[in-house]
Amino acid sequence: MGNFISLRLHAAALKAFNLNLKKIWKGQKSLRALKEKGERGQVAESAASSLSYAIQIESELLNPKP
Repeated sequence: MGNFISLRLHAAALKAFNLNLKKIWKGQKSLRALKEKGERGQVAESAASSLSYAIQIESELLNPKP
């Protein structure tokens, strides 16, 4: 059961990451390059945080504290 939950969390984080990247990278890069560069960093940071949280939950489910 724990593996299923962690896989769902990983999938949700990756889906959000992918959707945000698509949204950011669409449009005219030449006019919005500086703004997009900052947004890409925020999206990557958010996705990394989501994946880290999912891994933390997975490890807690697999190794419960007494």
